Amino acid sequence: MKDIAPIIKEEHAKLSKQWAKFIEEYQKDVVKSGLVLEQFKWNLQKHFQMEELSIYELSESIKGNEVGTIFDLMADHGAILALLAEIEKKLNEEVKGKIQEFREALDKHEQFEDNNFYPLLDSYLNENQKASIIIKIKSKIIEKDNSKPNNIGL
Repeated sequence: MKDIAPIIKEEHAKLSKQWAKFIEEYQKDVVKSGLVLEQFKWNLQKHFQMEELSIYELSESIKGNEVGTIFDLMADHGAILALLAEIEKKLNEEVKGKIQEFREALDKHEQFEDNNFYPLLDSYLNENQKASIIIKIKSKIIEKDNSKPNNIGL
């Protein structure tokens, strides 16, 4: 059976690529970068929703420190979206500091998920539980890909 971690890592790589596109566009055209940022935000929200609906519902069946980790990751999602909202709100102002803070928060979050949380989850779950989660993740990825706005072709 497949593991969950590589699937999530691939999704994180897609988000990183979209963020890099925003940074590149921001340096050339602030107005157009707003459209790229909007697309990135849409995909990030869908990614967080996919994680929360597919994986974090396991919190009821996981005991100990892992439950706290799940809630910490969910809190990270809220904090990251709040930083993104600040960037979006002040896009026409000088926001390089917030952009860097956002990137660092997202990197830290993704690295923890990629290197700790999902590998631990893979080792903790039995094959049936992993298969169930993988089905949910893949269906959410397909749903996310099919529902994204087509305004800039990401």
